[in-house]
Amino acid sequence: MSLTDDPGKEVLFAWHPLSWHRPHMALYEDRRYYRRGNFRAVPMRERDVEAAYASRRSSAEQAIHFLNHLDRIILNEPGIHMTVCPHCAPLRPIDVLRPSFRAWLLSQRPCEYPGSWVPFGNGWHFQPRFGLGYSRPLEMRLFNNGALSCSDGIRQAGSAGADRLALSLLGGDINRRLFAFGNLLWEQLRISGPATARIELTAVAGWSLLGERPWSGGEAKQLPMTVCFDEETSIGEIRFSPGEVLGRLLDRVAAAAGRWRDCFSSRDDALSRYRVRRSSLLGATTPDAQRQH
Repeated sequence: MSLTDDPGKEVLFAWHPLSWHRPHMALYEDRRYYRRGNFRAVPMRERDVEAAYASRRSSAEQAIHFLNHLDRIILNEPGIHMTVCPHCAPLRPIDVLRPSFRAWLLSQRPCEYPGSWVPFGNGWHFQPRFGLGYSRPLEMRLFNNGALSCSDGIRQAGSAGADRLALSLLGGDINRRLFAFGNLLWEQLRISGPATARIELTAVAGWSLLGERPWSGGEAKQLPMTVCFDEETSIGEIRFSPGEVLGRLLDRVAAAAGRWRDCFSSRDDALSRYRVRRSSLLGATTPDAQRQH
């Protein structure tokens, strides 16, 4: 900003928010922990370090507790449940009911299908409307703590034939339904910081993965009945590096089927690869199947 008394000079203000992953050890000289002082870094006492680690651990444990007790939709077919739960959402239940946020939410369509947002005890859920003669067990929910979840059928979300799961289709589903809308949502609610992403595949016993690059492996291995795992990330990483997060999630699914990422493959171009692969897979199907996807 320019100075009124001296237009030839300017002042630069820099603001650095409090770290979500404190405390941080200095890796040079004494390898101690420091906190911010007024104009200098102040060495932290042992009790301060312990309190900082306890605070970080507590926020992660609260997210895991929420995910473990999440009342998700029960599917009567092979399905996928995707949830991102922020650790430190500065929300109260009343925040998602405020008229301004409600008006914004009701104007949003989080997927390619029309529908409506309906409130429930712990937030809002989106009820899609499908065309005549087509249906799928798709549901999206926004919770009072800022968590966003999506449940869908595997056959509609990532199937590439009879009992074959295509990771490229699955990655595109996660990106379109969870990450793309989630970024708009979390920005609207001013949520940032660390988060836990949980992916759960249910009733997939006997399913196998379609051979796709960059994953390779030996003999095809069938998936177990349930595949469930958590991946630590952050709202900022999902916003600015979604391909990196998607790559880690799909690597975990691939590992459950005995496949691994090629050692020279990078996750940087993950999103473009999923889009290209999804187009090629859907291009080989009938027009009706393309409309359903």
